[in-house]
Amino acid sequence: MLRKLELADMSAVARVHRAAFDQALPWLAGRHTPQEDQWFFQERVFKECDVWGAFRENELVGMLAQADVTRAEKEKTAGEVVGAISRAPGGPRVARPDDGGSS
Repeated sequence: MLRKLELADMSAVARVHRAAFDQALPWLAGRHTPQEDQWFFQERVFKECDVWGAFRENELVGMLAQADVTRAEKEKTAGEVVGAISRAPGGPRVARPDDGGSS
């Protein structure tokens, strides 16, 4: 199921992002505290983006932050439309590996 996320979902979004970030970039794991991640999502991502969540049953397994150029503090270009995208480790894939999709 997909749904637009609210600020009340921010802690779950920060956890999914951190798990995905730490798996993809293990040499940077632990660089930010959970409180710093939550601040970033509350003060930056949720203020500048529409955040969508993918759920498996009731568990958030992925998120996409789409920039809302009317709320952004800087002028956006086409390459800056997606503000953040994360998939929880073990979460669903966008495409099968033989389709050329990424995990």
